[in-house]
Amino acid sequence: MKTAVFIGRFQPLHNGHVQALREISKNVTKIIIIIGTPKNKRNIDFNNPLTTAERKSILKSVLKYLKLNAKIKVQRDVGINSIWKKEIEEKIPKNAVIFSGNKNVISLFGEKRTVRIKKKVIVSGTLIRKWMALRKSKWKQFVPKKTVPLLTKFRMEERLSGQNKAGS
Repeated sequence: MKTAVFIGRFQPLHNGHVQALREISKNVTKIIIIIGTPKNKRNIDFNNPLTTAERKSILKSVLKYLKLNAKIKVQRDVGINSIWKKEIEEKIPKNAVIFSGNKNVISLFGEKRTVRIKKKVIVSGTLIRKWMALRKSKWKQFVPKKTVPLLTKFRMEERLSGQNKAGS
């Protein structure tokens, strides 16, 4: 296996993503990370509180810390799976293998093209966002330590607590 593709929203990047990147890096020579559903300007809502630039910044910081060389690409959310898949296919080598834990991604690209990521770190961006909205500091143990200052700088807790959707 030469090129791996890892697709995620990274809202926020968490320890599960980091574990996946570590596992992926053991088997490939090149990694392409695709940030999905980007927003060119801040669209503050509970599910997408970080901009594309902020997510790129966080990813670059963690990749540097992990000493992983990966190319970061952006994929817009078009709302139509066939177009979304086609646009991703245009961004990656034909023989690249897609690593994912997302059922939709595996279904779209097929079992032969994907490798299911086995979750060793059980955590979700949704749960982390809920903890942030409630200002519960335990969220910090589920994201890479290097990202805590960035998430603080980007005022994630304030953004999310202003949404008041943590209980919904």
